[in-house]
Amino acid sequence: VGPLAGQEVGLATEAARMTTSPITGFTACNPAQSPRGCVDYTLFKPRGHYTRNEDLERYFRAMSLLGQEGASFVVEMDGETPVVDEPAMQFALLVASAMQADPVIEQDWRLIYEPTAFMVGMADDYTPFELAAVAASVVGDGWSTDDLANTGLLRTVAEELLAIRPVGINPEAASVRIMGARFVIDSYILDQLAWPNVGEEPPAKRRVYVSPLDVAATFDSDLALGIQRQAGEDRYLHYEDRMAAMRELISVRTEDDWAATVYDAWMSALQPVWREHGDAFPPFMRNDAWTAKDLQTGLGSYAELKHDTILYAKQEFAAEGGGDWTELHPRHWVEPDPIAFERMSQVAALLQSGLTGRGLLTDADDRLLGDLREFLARLARLAGDELSGRAISTDDNDWLGRIGSAMEGLWYASSDADPETGAVASGDARDALIADIGRTTFKYLEIGTGAIDQILVLVPDDTGRFQVAIGGVYSYYEFWRPKELGRLTDEEWWKLLDDGAAPDRLAPMILPNPDGGERHRPAWQAAFLVP
Repeated sequence: VGPLAGQEVGLATEAARMTTSPITGFTACNPAQSPRGCVDYTLFKPRGHYTRNEDLERYFRAMSLLGQEGASFVVEMDGETPVVDEPAMQFALLVASAMQADPVIEQDWRLIYEPTAFMVGMADDYTPFELAAVAASVVGDGWSTDDLANTGLLRTVAEELLAIRPVGINPEAASVRIMGARFVIDSYILDQLAWPNVGEEPPAKRRVYVSPLDVAATFDSDLALGIQRQAGEDRYLHYEDRMAAMRELISVRTEDDWAATVYDAWMSALQPVWREHGDAFPPFMRNDAWTAKDLQTGLGSYAELKHDTILYAKQEFAAEGGGDWTELHPRHWVEPDPIAFERMSQVAALLQSGLTGRGLLTDADDRLLGDLREFLARLARLAGDELSGRAISTDDNDWLGRIGSAMEGLWYASSDADPETGAVASGDARDALIADIGRTTFKYLEIGTGAIDQILVLVPDDTGRFQVAIGGVYSYYEFWRPKELGRLTDEEWWKLLDDGAAPDRLAPMILPNPDGGERHRPAWQAAFLVP
């Protein structure tokens, strides 16, 4: 290992700094102004499911290197013309040429890239093969290293590369990456609602403290938008304009857009959860407490999604300057939200068909996804019956009464159980998880779940009376963590929960005020949580 590679490995293993790469660092890193020229090595810390063993940790670091490091080839835009960082573009062209020249490397790259693109999304930054195709169209297939000294050619290649498609997230740091982090719609939304798109100078007036509530608001949650306005987010310049634009972006997405990736399909399933319920829904689903509960449920599922895709989804960056009844023969209920359950079933179907078509499913996993799809489809049917006022059958009612066992079976089948003893790894037995989804210069945005919350709901039975139903719902945590403390792993989060050191969900979130001092985001979970 050469000296530069040794330094690179050291930074990746330490995973503690945002700084210039010893190998790809053609521009000095100044995160207080822009992510351009910076590699956030803190993202190399294995997190999510990748802390379970050493092989997964090594895979995480290797993919982080390929996904986070890149050649940022644009210094700035002079009108419509890019000012090219020549060393960065030269480096990117050499990498692209070497990868394209070896069919084995290209095949191996596509075997990794294509399935993960189906699961999460396409790379937001440019791939080496996109660059190679553009270079061939500009220079021809016979270009050589001598062409790398041609400033005009480098600028033309950069212009043509930028013209094929825009970089969505942090476009000011557009780069070429070997296995770039993926474009995901929620990170794009958060990026559009943060500086430099929202806010103004001086640095105190930049909007850098984004929130998943911003995402929920764009997905038609009026409660989330109201919370953000109460917190004073609308005082930042252009917040309302950009929020309206993001709401429009979500509203015009087609079914094909939402079915493009498993990630998108999951996000689509959250939309009916976050929307307020109209007169077609039962009275118990049309009050402020239930709306807040639904917001928490959706955010808990969102935390699961971010946790499961933490290695692949691109993060935004903002520079700072069921349960049981109490009676002997209860009438069981599923939450009557059929669209949400139907979309979840479609997620499972998309995952099953997509992985089957790529030869990536074992027989056992194929059966598991089929069982999950049918499980969710049955819940969707029963939810539709309830919403329409149709009585459910005795068989369906009994099935709902045993739903805990059915869910446990799905969980066990999807866990990494020991083939000899059948024991499930302790990490798979915890409800709680944590994921960082963005950062400012000085803090990380963490979202997570804890223990399942218990919910009590007054629901009608089939005799004209009411009963109290007991069930479980996601818990949800959101907080900013100083960068000196590092990004959290699941294990570190579990310890905080076990030690009673997790943030108080019923306390207002304290944020800086653009006009100086502090502002408080309302403790919206207090609408339905009992201390």
